[in-house]
Amino acid sequence: MIAGSALAAETFVASRRGAASGAAAGFTGLVTGQLLYALACAQPTGEHGGAVLPGALAASFAVQGVALFVPGLRDLAGARLGFADLALAAGAGLASLVLAKTFTAKAR
Repeated sequence: MIAGSALAAETFVASRRGAASGAAAGFTGLVTGQLLYALACAQPTGEHGGAVLPGALAASFAVQGVALFVPGLRDLAGARLGFADLALAAGAGLASLVLAKTFTAKAR
């Protein structure tokens, strides 16, 4: 699910803006999907527990954002992505979360 949605984002962006932008969108979609999948796998916790996962996810998304937007570090993620490309990559990540939650709900 995660790889499929990231590959779809990469293929679509590459067809519009070239291979470098496609690779960056695919990588961003893959990382976003993996981070959001952690939410699908998280166990419900008690009243005071569970603060570690949201903090770790926030830190991971912050590092990903720095790699995407800070000019000196942008080469780590590949080509610069436009708003539409970032939205597509985020949608690819969200699609895998929605699918995982749907399959989990049907299995119960």
